[in-house]
Amino acid sequence: MRPRRETYHAGLSRALVVSAAVELLQAGGLGGFSVRRLASDLGVDSMALYKHVRNKDDLLGAAMRHVFVDVRPHEEGEWWEQVRAVYVQHRRVIRSHPWVLSVIQAHSVQSSEPWGGVEEILALLTKHLGPEGAARWARLLAAYTNGFLLTEPDLVHLSDEPQLGPDLPRVAQAMHRNADTGEVDFAHGLEVLISAMRAEQPLRPVT
Repeated sequence: MRPRRETYHAGLSRALVVSAAVELLQAGGLGGFSVRRLASDLGVDSMALYKHVRNKDDLLGAAMRHVFVDVRPHEEGEWWEQVRAVYVQHRRVIRSHPWVLSVIQAHSVQSSEPWGGVEEILALLTKHLGPEGAARWARLLAAYTNGFLLTEPDLVHLSDEPQLGPDLPRVAQAMHRNADTGEVDFAHGLEVLISAMRAEQPLRPVT
């Protein structure tokens, strides 16, 4: 257990509360997270935190925004290269902060905090694919990225040496092979989607 940080009380702020929440989530995951536990770690009572966050949902949303702050288009390269970079970074963020995957699976965040980057990627896609195409491809790319993460053994605690019977040799072989090929396989699948997305682009950018 980390020591209580009594010095936080006088200078408590939303940014400090959110940063401490990310630390707690990183240490114990979503299952080990609560506002009461966070308050204890900060050396204050729970009511002190509610001066800076509305509720647990607001806090989780702010924590997600904190870790996803750079997952947005950066106007470097062609538009599809920017899109590719966003989802490569999306995967890297979740690999570094696996609790995010639990929050996404639990559908426990209703606040608007994490959606700024999504708004920006939709704006970029809309410019080239129109509103309907943007909505479809943002959904497909996010679903692919999050779904792929659910297959990565170190994130979902799958065995890299599966204990399977002799009647399932192909399953065992595939699972053993996939234990070490996440980076390459993700890049391959993302490139397939990017190519299909580019094929839908009108001859002229959508205005």
